[in-house]
Formats: sequence, C-alpha cells, structure tokens
Amino acid sequence: MYIIPSKDYFLNQRGAKVYFDINKQPLLEITKDRIVCDALAVGCSQEMIPLITIAEAGNVKCYRLPIELSEWAMTLVGFADMGENLFPSKVVFTKTKEGLYADIL
Repeated sequence: MYIIPSKDYFLNQRGAKVYFDINKQPLLEITKDRIVCDALAVGCSQEMIPLITIAEAGNVKCYRLPIELSEWAMTLVGFADMGENLFPSKVVFTKTKEGLYADIL
C-alpha cells in the first residue's frame, strides 16, 4: 500500500517519501571509507535506479543509491520476490579504490 499525499511524491510502505521524479530523490552520500545504516528496505525506482529506505535520527528516509550498487539492489529484490526478505537489517557500505560495496550484517 502506498499513500499519495502530494502530486510530487508518495510514501512507501515504510513511510518514507519517494519522489515520482527520481532526480529529486536524495542520493545516499558514501563519502567515508565505511558507513553503517539501519536499512528497512531496498528496492528500485521505475527507472531501475536502486533505492534504500533507512531509519536515521528517529526518521524514515528513502535515498537513491549509487548506480554501482544496482546489481546488489536487484539481487535483494529477487530474494524478496522469492519470500526471503532480509530487512530490516544493518547494512555496511564500503568505499574503496576498486569501487563501492554493500554488506548486510
């Protein structure tokens, strides 16, 4: 179930704002070598842009993920479609010289 409180966005199942224009969706900044998030859900936009809904500072927010994490997000969507929902979970994003990585703890 989705709630549409505005013509610009809807609220996803976790209550986070998701913009119809994916370019308005904030990007999860992975600027440090490693960040840990309380992930509530992972999915993709209609344009197949990876998204993550996280709990932070008492709020629920949805972010775009860097495109390098598309395959990771699609794998998790596939698991959920088969009945294996891995969320909520802590997720570690690691930035190295070789690229970006995501691991579920």
